[in-house]
Amino acid sequence: MSEKRPEKSSLIHKILRNNLLIIGFFVVLIWTYATVSLCYNTYHKEMEKHETAVNEYADLARETISTAITHSEHIVRSNYISENLNRTDLSVTEMLEFFDHSEEILSPISGVYGTVRIFHTNDRLYEARRFSHLDNLRDKSEICKQLNFTKSAIIVVKDTSSPYTSNVIMYRQIQDEPLCILEYPIILDGLFPSAYPVSVVSPHTTQTNENNYFYAPISNDLTCVMEIPEKEVKKVVLSVFLMCLLILLFIGVLILQISRRTAKKTIREINQFMENLAGETLLYDDKFFHTTYDLYELNIIKKTLQKLALEVQHYAEAIKNAELENKELEMELLSMQLDPHMLYNSLAAIRLDAYQVQHQKIIDLIDNMVLYYRNILKKDRKFISVEQEMESIRKYLYINELSHEKKYPLEVQIAESLTNMKIPPQILHTFVENCIVHGLSGNQKDCLIRIRMSEADGFVITEIFDNGYGISHEMLTKLNSGSLGGRHIGVSNALKRLKLIYGEESSIHFDSEKNAYTKVTIRFPRLDDKEQ
Repeated sequence: MSEKRPEKSSLIHKILRNNLLIIGFFVVLIWTYATVSLCYNTYHKEMEKHETAVNEYADLARETISTAITHSEHIVRSNYISENLNRTDLSVTEMLEFFDHSEEILSPISGVYGTVRIFHTNDRLYEARRFSHLDNLRDKSEICKQLNFTKSAIIVVKDTSSPYTSNVIMYRQIQDEPLCILEYPIILDGLFPSAYPVSVVSPHTTQTNENNYFYAPISNDLTCVMEIPEKEVKKVVLSVFLMCLLILLFIGVLILQISRRTAKKTIREINQFMENLAGETLLYDDKFFHTTYDLYELNIIKKTLQKLALEVQHYAEAIKNAELENKELEMELLSMQLDPHMLYNSLAAIRLDAYQVQHQKIIDLIDNMVLYYRNILKKDRKFISVEQEMESIRKYLYINELSHEKKYPLEVQIAESLTNMKIPPQILHTFVENCIVHGLSGNQKDCLIRIRMSEADGFVITEIFDNGYGISHEMLTKLNSGSLGGRHIGVSNALKRLKLIYGEESSIHFDSEKNAYTKVTIRFPRLDDKEQ
C-alpha cells in the first residue's frame, strides 16, 4: 500500500496557501485603501452637512431680519405715531387714546416677533407697554453710538437679556429730533431643527477654539456659530469603518472557505492520482487510463504516462521478440556448427594426396581454405582489426578464383588511421560474399570489387562496390526499407549487429543500377577502444 501523504505537506496545498496569502494581502491592501477613502469622504460629508446647516440658518436669519425691517417701515411711515409721539399738550384722555390706537398698529407685529417698543424723549408721555423713555433703553449710549455710524439708521444686535437663545433685537431710528428709537425683537429660535445647535453671536465674540466651530455671517453685526459635533461625526465615521471591517472579515472568511474546499478537492484528486500511479500494475490498469480528472494538468500527465506505458510495453515486447530471435539464431548456428578437427583432418588428407601427385593448384586451394576457416571458426572473438577482416576477405576471394576459374580483382582504399580499428568479425565479409554470389556470378567478365573506408564527423563510412549485374528497383527498395526475405538473412543480421553494437545511428544503404554496378554504404560511429 502506498503511504498517504498529509495534505499540509502537499505541494499544491503550499501553492494554494501562498497564493491565498498573496491574494489576501492585496485584498486587505485594496480594502484598507477603500475603507480609508470611504471614512475620509464620510467625515467630509458630515462636516459639509453641518457647514451647510449653518449657512442655511444664516440665510433664514437674514430673511427673517429682512422681513422685520420691511414691517418696521409701516411704523416709521405712520404719521399718527410720529405726530403724537412728540406732542407735549396731550391730555390724559388723548394720551390713552394714543396708546390704544398705537397698540392696534403694533400688536400684529408683536404677535409674530415679540413686544415691539418705542423709546422717546417726551417727558410728558406716561410709561406704557409700547412706549418708554429713552433713558430706560438698555445700553442706550452704545446703541445710539452705533446708530450714528450707520447710514440706514438700523442696527441688529444680539439679545443680551437672553444669553442662551439666538434671538436678536433690531433698533431703528424713527426720527432725529427729538430722538426716537424703535426696539424690534426678532425671535430666531426654532428656525432650524434642534439637531443642529446654532447660535447667533457678535462677530467680535471669540470662541475658546475657533477651529471647532462653523461660522456664517448674517450681517456686519451678527454671525451664526455652530460647534462642530466631533463626537457625532466620529461615531458616523466609526460606524462606516466597522461596517467595512465586517465586510472585509466576511470576504476573508469566504475566500478562505472557497480556497480550502478547492485545495481539499484538488489534493484529494492528486493523492488518488499518485496512489494509482504508484500501483505495480500500472501498465495493465485500464481503469487508471480511462479515469477523467478535473485538473487539466493531471489529464496531460495521464496521457503522457499512457503513451509512455505503451512505449514501454512495445519495448518489452520487442526485447522479448529479440530474445526469441537470438535463441532461434543460436539454434541455427548450433545446427550448422562444424567440428573444426574433422574439417582440418579432411583437408589435410586431400592436401597429402595432391602433394603426392604434385598438383600445386589443389595444394594452394587447400592451404587457403585451412587459413580461411581457421580464421572464421575462432571462438570468443567479438572484435577483430580491419586488417584482419581484409586478410580474411582476400583468402575468400582467392578460394573463389580457384573454384570459379576467373579473377576477382580487389581494390582497397583504407585510411591509415582505420587500419587497426576494431570491428565485428565478418561484418564486411557478408557484403563481399554477396558481390560474388549475386553480382559477379555466372559469365560476368572483367569483374571488379572495390572497398573504401574513411572517417568523417566521428563516423566510419565503408563503401563496397562491384561492377556486376546490379539490383532491380523492387529489390533495392526492400533492401533499403529493411523488409527483407529469408535468403537475405545475412544482410538483416549484419544490420542488427551494427545497431546492437553502435546504436541506432548505424545504417546500411544500397545503391545500384541494373547491369552496371552495386554499391553498399555502411555507416557507424567510431568507438574508442575502451568502449569495445
